[in-house]
Amino acid sequence: MRAAQLQGERCTQVEVDHIFCTVAQARSARLGFSAMLHALSIIAHQLYPDEPTPAAAYHELLGEHLLAWMMQLEHALAAKLVSTPPASHLFGRHAAALQRVFEIYLATAVQPVVPAVAAHPAALLQWPQFALFAADFELAPAFASWAQLARWFCHVGTCVADEAWHAPESHGATLAQFTLLLGWAALEQPDRPAASDEPPGSPAYAKAKSLFAHMFRSKGAVHCGLGVLGAGMGAGS
Repeated sequence: MRAAQLQGERCTQVEVDHIFCTVAQARSARLGFSAMLHALSIIAHQLYPDEPTPAAAYHELLGEHLLAWMMQLEHALAAKLVSTPPASHLFGRHAAALQRVFEIYLATAVQPVVPAVAAHPAALLQWPQFALFAADFELAPAFASWAQLARWFCHVGTCVADEAWHAPESHGATLAQFTLLLGWAALEQPDRPAASDEPPGSPAYAKAKSLFAHMFRSKGAVHCGLGVLGAGMGAGS
């Protein structure tokens, strides 16, 4: 509750304790997932008393607050992945390949094209272009679902129409944002035991390495001529 900034005048610490006891039936008990959702529904009703129904209040809490907060946490983790050694070394080592891929798909004609995105001063990769890249490099569903990719694109990309912030078509991605999206995709992989050649204690490195190995084996790598730039990825270079 504190981390998600849900406590305040409408839902104090005392009320949070009371809700916990009501749902858990005992102060020392733990909440299961269904019980946690029940508690959140009670909290939603307190935070949004003007909503006509409890369901509407719950939808408001999830859609306007909790989901956005969770996305911000994932965004911060992805940014840390691509900027912190040793995983950042992989992104730096393959920066030329990523720029080449970005420029190829930026120049690819797709429909529909949003004029506002195309007219932006920065070179922005549009959603249809990014979706084509994700299909060619087999990111979906291997690393993320299409719905996840669309949400990430909205959160990371540059929005050109505030009223349509939830639509990926109203966003575009710079090269830096494109790289961050790849970091986000890498983090979606489940943790696995580290290989003998990986730095100790660096699951993010293992995930980034797996992402690049997957990309350089895809049909997109052939399309973009990444054979030389991606040489040795399967061996973890």
